[in-house]
Amino acid sequence: MRKAGWVLGILLLATCAVFGFLSIPDEFRGSHGALQRSVSIGVVFYSVLATAGAIGMARRLRWSPAVVAAWGGVTTYVATVASFAFHDPGFNEPGTTVGTFATFLCVSLIALFIWWAARDAVRRASLPRATQGDHIPSS
Repeated sequence: MRKAGWVLGILLLATCAVFGFLSIPDEFRGSHGALQRSVSIGVVFYSVLATAGAIGMARRLRWSPAVVAAWGGVTTYVATVASFAFHDPGFNEPGTTVGTFATFLCVSLIALFIWWAARDAVRRASLPRATQGDHIPSS
């Protein structure tokens, strides 16, 4: 299960990075106003952070959980704000509040899962490994 979470986390980060980088040119052309521009800038940040996070997770580097946490924060912000900034910034329609809250909840749970996988991968890599005789070597 842990290895599956690790692999899934890397794949989700890599997918987020690819689609983020592909959408950057369109993001700035279609954004008007401060909220929409903040979403466009956030796409740039989460694309870079997703790339670094995927590389860090794949190599089990100690800093990868911090990068994944930053990616999760930026991604949650971008998804939450985009859910109302491009359609109903005044929250005039009744479904906007529910949609915004649902977006926040779903994206933050996905980010939390990937952060957990990154943290677990780093922690498990630092544990001593058993030898063939199931004996933990002394330091």
